[in-house]
Amino acid sequence: MEPVLRLFRFRSAAPGFDAKIRDVLIPDVVRLPGNLAAYAGRIGPDDDGLRLIATVWESRAAMAASVGEGFDEPVFHPELLPGSTDRDLDVLEMACVLPPDRYADAGILRLVTGHVRPGDTKAYIEAAGAGAVADRDAGVGPVALYLAVGEGDRFATLSLWDSWDHLEQATGADTQVVARTRHDELLDRWDAEHYEAIPGIAAPAVLPVESIARSVPA
Repeated sequence: MEPVLRLFRFRSAAPGFDAKIRDVLIPDVVRLPGNLAAYAGRIGPDDDGLRLIATVWESRAAMAASVGEGFDEPVFHPELLPGSTDRDLDVLEMACVLPPDRYADAGILRLVTGHVRPGDTKAYIEAAGAGAVADRDAGVGPVALYLAVGEGDRFATLSLWDSWDHLEQATGADTQVVARTRHDELLDRWDAEHYEAIPGIAAPAVLPVESIARSVPA
């Protein structure tokens, strides 16, 4: 059974929904069987800005049993679902993990999604993982990193950062030009989103997963 990364992006449809995320959703999800980590971020402090809830699970089956596969028949806090709109849900298999190395505040969540060039998935996983380790050894790396892959050469990389300075040094992105990343020669197309950790839930992880690297056929 492979660990999975579940990415739930949405816009708030109710004032003060961040408080529900902070006080209800995240505390409850981390108590569920099979949950390994949970993070939440926002783009802009306004109520209608984009939100991200990213969770890591020991397997897809554990995730499905705890929170379901989708929203047609919600099983996890269904009473809160009307508070979100423009929902987008994606679940990918974990390929590489750099678990949290400290319980420092992770104030920035960086999510890079897209498609690896055909045949380069394994090379990208190896390069991204090695780069994250080197950056951490140099003192500028992410607090944690989760790289997951899906069908059709899709990938998603969630990384947590304690400062913009470290993020800029490691990725080349900054607050003015976010569309920069390393190893983009291995990518077909990609996009980067940067979220502010929702205040009150900036801890880097609940139950850090062990470092894993899965072999992906070329």
